[in-house]
Amino acid sequence: MFDQYNNCYSSYKRTPRKVNKYIQGADWYKKMQSAGGNGFFYKGSDGTIEYYENNNYLCYVRQILDKKDYKPLATLLITFDNTVLQGYFNQVSEDSKNQFYIIDSKGNYVIKPQEEKRDFKKYTKVAENINEGYKEVKNNGEECIVACQDMGIQDWKLVGVFSMDDITSLAPYYSTIIAIIMGINIIFVFLCSTLLTYLIFKPLRKIENHMQIVENGEFITMPVDDYDNEITNLRKVFNHMILSVKALMKRVKDEERIIAKGKLDIIYAQINPHFLYNTLDAISALALMEENEKCFQMIQALGNFYKNSLNSGLDYISVEDEIGCIESYITILNTRYENQIAISYDIEDVVKHEKVLKLLLQPLVENAVHHGLNGEGGNIEIKVFEQEDEIIFIVSDDGVGMSDEKIEDILAGRTVTGKSGFGLYSLIQRIRLTYGIENPVIIQSEVGVGTEIIVTIKKIKMEK
Repeated sequence: MFDQYNNCYSSYKRTPRKVNKYIQGADWYKKMQSAGGNGFFYKGSDGTIEYYENNNYLCYVRQILDKKDYKPLATLLITFDNTVLQGYFNQVSEDSKNQFYIIDSKGNYVIKPQEEKRDFKKYTKVAENINEGYKEVKNNGEECIVACQDMGIQDWKLVGVFSMDDITSLAPYYSTIIAIIMGINIIFVFLCSTLLTYLIFKPLRKIENHMQIVENGEFITMPVDDYDNEITNLRKVFNHMILSVKALMKRVKDEERIIAKGKLDIIYAQINPHFLYNTLDAISALALMEENEKCFQMIQALGNFYKNSLNSGLDYISVEDEIGCIESYITILNTRYENQIAISYDIEDVVKHEKVLKLLLQPLVENAVHHGLNGEGGNIEIKVFEQEDEIIFIVSDDGVGMSDEKIEDILAGRTVTGKSGFGLYSLIQRIRLTYGIENPVIIQSEVGVGTEIIVTIKKIKMEK
């Protein structure tokens, strides 16, 4: 046995004179590689093994693969001395006139006859033209019967040459000859069956073990060989099933995301009516006080706010329209509370027509007014600019600020049960579902100085 590092592991009944560990250059090794590592018989060993005496022997070779990843681990080489087979032949007939040998389809000897003085060329020529059976042949005044049997190994044939002079004496041994031939065939068939069993059932056990891994929740595809056989096709079908299951799981997760988005939309729909109720209540109060100009401004601002926020049921709005929505929102707040909320805008021209998720800035401005400025006067600044394939929104105020603990609570959603941070946390969830950004919001704040909220979203290409 030869491993991948030119190490040799061996067991002998007859110690060889030489073993060449560098088998990669041997013709049989190249043939084995081209056959995908499958086993086969051949004559000699191409200089791999040399014995002290008789070097006439047969070899069987095949690759041994790793049971985990099916990569080659070693090469197995088994030698068969031709004297073993000749020993079986001698049990049929010890008469030197009766010879047995093995040839290939070209008439070359695989195992030579023991009798070297006689000319077997004519017998071999006759044997080449006989598939299975026998034929009477005359050769240099000698009458013989040439019998052939296909061995089922490569293109080898077993040839028997029987002298007609001794044919009568051979009659009792015909059954023995047949039995020996059948025995040799059975030995080779058994060997081939064992190898086929090793090549089929062992890979099937590996597939079974991999299925158990998948059953435990690890959806890993199996390595697939380049060989085109039933085992490889089974692995391909199994891998296709794994990929289909993973696709189905992804589809279920996407549906769960849609359901979660629907729940957020319901929550968001509950926020807007509250704002509408308070605004209409303020308008009715202005009407009773006959504040016609303020009442007109507030109704117009409310109409513009809902015109942009509703956006005909679409989820996306231009940055320019989103800023217009905020302008209307600030107008409503200044009219309702008579506050002096000063707001400034720094919007890059290149992003004004970019489409973004609607009502993206409103929760930030609402948070700045009600929690940053505490409903009193103050300054709010909004900046919007692009950065590569992203759009950055920055909303800052000069209000009371907040502690690091409160920032962590807002980002983690631990304050959503109360009023503080609810709209901001809802916005974070909407951006995560829409843009696939895990952490889209950064809050920077200092108590007594103010707060700055940075929102990052991706540019989207809207279908025309």
